[in-house]
Amino acid sequence: MTRAMKPLSPQVLRAIDEYVGLRLKRRRNALRVSRGNLAEHLDAPRDLVTKYETGEASIPVSDLCDAAELLEVPIEYFYDGLDEHLAVTTSYGGITTSRKVSA
Repeated sequence: MTRAMKPLSPQVLRAIDEYVGLRLKRRRNALRVSRGNLAEHLDAPRDLVTKYETGEASIPVSDLCDAAELLEVPIEYFYDGLDEHLAVTTSYGGITTSRKVSA
């Protein structure tokens, strides 16, 4: 018998968005791609890319795929280390932001 997965809490979803956004920003900066160039590639407003990078907005999978193409990484790159990040952020009595954990 298969058990249904419990839905993720809003705090965990926010921590995931922040982590993915941090990885997106770090890779973009490493390649010296401007936020404007990324926004143009995604056909999205620049302020939306800022929200993706800060975790204020969830990045759709289609945009994440397009970003991965521009930034020359597999989509898995954005999730590398997420398990460890979530383990650390939940082990201190609650969710903290990814800004406190290296990505």
